[in-house]
Amino acid sequence: MKFWPVNRYIHIELQPEKSSKTESSVLLPDSYTEQLGKNQRHAKAKVIETAPDVRISRLAKGDFILIDRSMVEEIKLDEGNITLILDNYVIGIVT
Repeated sequence: MKFWPVNRYIHIELQPEKSSKTESSVLLPDSYTEQLGKNQRHAKAKVIETAPDVRISRLAKGDFILIDRSMVEEIKLDEGNITLILDNYVIGIVT
């Protein structure tokens, strides 16, 4: 399935967060994994496709951007998931 965003939307792929190992005096099971990302306000994302009317002239496919995570829209379709962000919520381009 090919998806083309419109109305200033940017099709993105959220990038996995890197965990920082910290020492703790609390004992946890070996199977415990730290939940990262959902509680953080900002996230790094890769641009898959942009709408033709996106107001960020320097933005291109493959760029990495810093976004406001709370404004990410995830749409579930039979063919897969689509993750979108409106250009208003792009904080910057990461090089």
